[in-house]
Amino acid sequence: SRVRQTEAGKARTLAAKQAVQQLINQKASGMRLPAAAGRFISETWSRVLIFACLKHGAQSTVWQGLVRTLDELLWSLQPLQTPAEIERRDALQEDLLKELAEGIDLIQLAPAEATQWQQ
Repeated sequence: SRVRQTEAGKARTLAAKQAVQQLINQKASGMRLPAAAGRFISETWSRVLIFACLKHGAQSTVWQGLVRTLDELLWSLQPLQTPAEIERRDALQEDLLKELAEGIDLIQLAPAEATQWQQ
């Protein structure tokens, strides 16, 4: 029945939301993030991850790529000490921005919301 399908869909969405929230909490645990970055991760990137989880599944390469992007983003936001780390961050930056933009495209953010993150 349609009601049962709707209920199953809601349950899947809730499970995906909880899994993503847990993943983000686990990865960002103990990190000090700039407020804007924290908001971006919890409000926008979490939606990208939930979407990928529901559409492609947590075993998919799409999901794994988006999680790797989250890891790179978190890493690049940490205070980096060595010249090698700073060099790596600078080298990653262009790809990271591209990956973030591609992820945001998946959920088709309103243009105003998207430009906010490109500064």
